[in-house]
Amino acid sequence: MNKLFKISLLLLLFSCSTDKIEVADAKSIVENTIKELDNSNFERALNNYTDDFKSSKEERINQFTKLKQALGNVSSFQLTDSVQEANIGEPVRIYLTYKIIHSKLVSTEKFTVLKEEGSLKISDHFIKSGI
Repeated sequence: MNKLFKISLLLLLFSCSTDKIEVADAKSIVENTIKELDNSNFERALNNYTDDFKSSKEERINQFTKLKQALGNVSSFQLTDSVQEANIGEPVRIYLTYKIIHSKLVSTEKFTVLKEEGSLKISDHFIKSGI
C-alpha cells in the first residue's frame, strides 16, 4: 500500500504544470501589447490575450477605445513588480505590474500572463488610474 501511494504521488506531481515562465518573455508580450494599444491597434493587441479574455471582441475594442480617450497617449512605462505563481493543477502564471505615464493620467496596470496552447497570453488586465 505504501509503495502504491508513493507511485500515485509521483504521477500526480509529474502531471501538474510546472512550466516556468521567464520574466523577459512575459515582459515582451505585455510591452508589445502596451505599444499596440497606444497605437490604437486594438485587434492586434487582442491577439496577445487569451481566448476567454477576447470572447466579446467588439466589447473589448470598445473598452480599449474609451480607455485610450480617457488616458491619452503613452509617454513612458516601467515594470514595477513581477510575481510568479505555480499552484498544483493550474497553469503557471506571472503577474507583471507597470507604471504607465499617459498624456492625461498615470496608471498602474497589472497583467496576468500564462501559457495557452503553448504560447504566452494575457489572461487578465487591470487598470488603476490616478492623477
